[in-house]
Amino acid sequence: MNQITSNSTEDHLSIIGDKTYVARLVKQSPRKSQSYQWQSEGTYLITGGLGALGLHTAKWMVEKGVRNIVFISRSSPDQTKQAAIANLEEQGTRVLVAQADVSHQEELRAVLEQIQLTMPPLKGIIHAAGVAEFEPLTQMGLSQMSTILQPKVKGGWLLHQLTKDIKIDFFICFSSIGALWGSVGQAHYAAANHFLDGLVHYRTSIGLPGLTINWGPWTGGGMADTEQLLELRKRGIKPLSPSQALVALEQLLDSSEIQTGLANVDWSIFKQLYEIGRVRLLLEEIEVKPGQTQLLNDSNQLATKAKQERILSQLKLANDEETEKILLAYLLEEIAQVLGIKIEKIELEQPLTMMGIDSLMAVELRNQVQKALGIEVPLSQFMEGLTVVALTKEIQKQLKETHPTIGVELKNNQQTLLTNVKNNDWIEVDL
Repeated sequence: MNQITSNSTEDHLSIIGDKTYVARLVKQSPRKSQSYQWQSEGTYLITGGLGALGLHTAKWMVEKGVRNIVFISRSSPDQTKQAAIANLEEQGTRVLVAQADVSHQEELRAVLEQIQLTMPPLKGIIHAAGVAEFEPLTQMGLSQMSTILQPKVKGGWLLHQLTKDIKIDFFICFSSIGALWGSVGQAHYAAANHFLDGLVHYRTSIGLPGLTINWGPWTGGGMADTEQLLELRKRGIKPLSPSQALVALEQLLDSSEIQTGLANVDWSIFKQLYEIGRVRLLLEEIEVKPGQTQLLNDSNQLATKAKQERILSQLKLANDEETEKILLAYLLEEIAQVLGIKIEKIELEQPLTMMGIDSLMAVELRNQVQKALGIEVPLSQFMEGLTVVALTKEIQKQLKETHPTIGVELKNNQQTLLTNVKNNDWIEVDL
């Protein structure tokens, strides 16, 4: 407990017995041991097989000579997925779609028994089942947490338990980079994937095959939608194409690796953002070449000069009370965009950090405010527990000092631009 509550800069600790270990992410190339020989007379099982990653992987396996594939999915295939399955079958592959919940023991047992009775011997398992959603930890209920944990945690454990006595060539878990360095609003998802990493390490410790891959986002479907991929790009994480991902998967399958992160990361951006606000040593071994670092203030081009001029012109016609309302409305919009939530879900008296704003998001928010209002707001104001209301007042105070002309026009002509007050007493403005 002393280790956890101390002021140490280490935020990734593993305590085993009387020893404490720290984590460091290091770049590496897979150490090739031998080329994996795909078995045309064997069966390969993919949980979550009807998801984008599962179907991409199955197509690749068929190209490698696999002729028997079992998909486990909770839902039946729609028309698009039926077409993808038909394409696999046209290439001479037998495809069984088992509609089952991998986290339900009897349903999973029934699928494995069906494979044993009607198909060639099981040779490999890819556990790609999973569900993702965003929810701040402080607002997360047990049902939400259970929904995310079930397929990966319970499903992964049941797969292990029910197949541990079957001689298979590989047991691959599709984990996530979120399990390596966290993901704001996805504590449950990061924990679920971290369990898979631990499961694989446990399997290998008792002599069973295991590989866990902490995937970054893929193009061509997957759990990250277009908007989320755009946000990740801003932070230096670019999606892998399916072909890139599967080339890397083949290299790992031919190696002796147990756990590897696979992501297309621009470390000059991501590391800089990840380490803002406090010392974080996880990426200490990741080197960024001199001159490679990009200026954070140029990382977001969405706040334009025109937007700045519009807001400042509105503020010039507002008294102190109206200025606060304009700034509050503006901040709510920016915070909602950064967090990817609706404005109505933001609690005005809740600290930003409790909403899920991390250092990466704080930088983005700071940059937006800086460009729109033309003021230098210390990053610490976004990271030190201020509420939206308190932050609004701080920005209003700084804005007054930086732009003394704000409110002057109102005093001169006694006019106000703001007349449309909604029921929640916020001002509707064109931002």
